[in-house]
Amino acid sequence: THRGTTCLHFAADRAPVQGPYLVLNGEGRAASGQGPVNSLLCPSSLSEHYAPPGTSLVTVNCQGTEHNPDALETAVRAQLAGWFGDRVDTWRRLACYRLPEALPAQPPPVPFPGSVPLRQSDWLWMCGEHQNAPSIQWALHSGHRAGAEISRVLLGRVGEGNTGGLPLPGDRPPYRPL
Repeated sequence: THRGTTCLHFAADRAPVQGPYLVLNGEGRAASGQGPVNSLLCPSSLSEHYAPPGTSLVTVNCQGTEHNPDALETAVRAQLAGWFGDRVDTWRRLACYRLPEALPAQPPPVPFPGSVPLRQSDWLWMCGEHQNAPSIQWALHSGHRAGAEISRVLLGRVGEGNTGGLPLPGDRPPYRPL
């Protein structure tokens, strides 16, 4: 089974947050009456080409796909007005996308990142978000770990460096150019 999400995209005169940040809703879930917003991102902070000319792109993610787009937009604007003020009233909705199979459903317990062995045999490593919380971050983290481990094994330096995941400050890369 999967978990769905709905994404609303808005054009704004200016981004509500400056910088390449993912804003997470720490207030609670929609069921608690706090509002439907799960996260907000401004991709045009990374590249102006993501937004219509002269605007900023604001992307809002809400859990589930059962929402009526117009009713969802109203609830999202009400919640975001509490975060960013009345300027959200001037944002122009560009699109509303429902993604019914956005992420695999993984009921608890979800393994702690790095706790699942990647090496399955002498010649097989397994990586992916299925071993951790479902997200692109954990898929990339798992892939990085597998690549580093494979590189160390193939170059004969098993156990060198930081084997627990992403490099720590001061760590050598897990490989050397040949």
